[in-house]
Amino acid sequence: MTGAPQCASMAAMATRFSELRTLLFDVDGTLLDTRELIFQAYEHATAMLELPTPEREWLRFQVGRELGAVYADIASDHVPELIALHRQFQLEHLELSTPYPGVQETLAKLRRLGFT
Repeated sequence: MTGAPQCASMAAMATRFSELRTLLFDVDGTLLDTRELIFQAYEHATAMLELPTPEREWLRFQVGRELGAVYADIASDHVPELIALHRQFQLEHLELSTPYPGVQETLAKLRRLGFT
C-alpha cells in the first residue's frame, strides 16, 4: 500500500493549489525574449568606450552571468563605466524585449481564470 499515502499527499497538495490565486513569473527569458536587448546593450557599451565589440556567439554563452564578471572578461579596467552604459542603454531601449509567442494569450487566460 505504498501508493495510498502518496495519493493522500497529492490530494492535499491539489487542495492547497486550488486556493492559489497569485502567480509570479520571472520576466527576463521566461515571458520576454530579451536577447536582442542584452546583445545590443553589450555592443553599445563597448562601442561607447571604443573597445572591441564581442561576438554575439560569445555573448550568447555569457547571458545569465553576473554583468561585472562578463565586462571584466572584456575590459577589466573599464567595468564600472561599461556597466553604467549597459544599464542606461537597457532602460532606454526596453522595446527590444518582445514577448515569447503565446505569452500574452496565456497571461490573459490566467487572468480570466482569476489569477493575479
